[in-house]
Amino acid sequence: MNIYNQNKCSNILSGNWACPCCGEVNQNPRFQLLICKLEQISEQLDFSLPVEQAYRCSFHPVEAAKAQPGPHSIAAVHISVNRYKAYQLVMAALRTGINGIGVNQRGALQQRYIHLDLRDNRCVWLGA
Repeated sequence: MNIYNQNKCSNILSGNWACPCCGEVNQNPRFQLLICKLEQISEQLDFSLPVEQAYRCSFHPVEAAKAQPGPHSIAAVHISVNRYKAYQLVMAALRTGINGIGVNQRGALQQRYIHLDLRDNRCVWLGA
């Protein structure tokens, strides 16, 4: 279920929005901007964008292990897509102005995803 403004963001963007370790919801305005950009992308594409992972609080084990919390503590998501849909999503993200794009397309199909975030400078990478 979409936990953000139902009038602004449709149920096309379903998934895991809250921090998995504590259930905290991201209140950062940049995260709402990312959600709106994802809405724009979903309108361009002919498929839904299943969010596998989004916000991680600074106490989440992945973020706590870093010197400082990463993009998931501000505005980032993992979209569970693979193969041609992954390619289409990356191209749409580039057109929409999303700067952080990580492509993880190795392993089992259900474990593949595209990372998207709103970092200031363009950065595209392969792998987990």
